[in-house]
Amino acid sequence: AEALRLDTGDRGLLSTLGMAGRDADAQLARMQDLWVEGAFTEAAAAADHLIEDYESSVGRGTLRLLGPLAALVVVMAMVRQLLARWSQPASADA
Repeated sequence: AEALRLDTGDRGLLSTLGMAGRDADAQLARMQDLWVEGAFTEAAAAADHLIEDYESSVGRGTLRLLGPLAALVVVMAMVRQLLARWSQPASADA
C-alpha cells in the first residue's frame, strides 16, 4: 500500500529529478504481478525496493540539480574574472 501511495502521490521537483531514469511503473507492475501470482514475499521485497527508490529520490534529485548549478557558478566566476581583466586600463609600463 505504501509503494502504491508513493507512486500515485504528488512528488516535488527534486523527487521527480531523482526518479528520472528509473521505471517506477514497471516496478509497480512487477510488484502487482507477483502479488497476483501469490508470491507474497517477493512482492513485499519489490515493494520495499520501490519504497526505497522513492525515499532516496529527493537526495538523488538534489545531487542531479547541484552538479549543473555548481558548474554554472564556476563558469560565471570565470567570466567575471575575464571581464574584469579586459576592463582594466592598460598599465603605464607597457
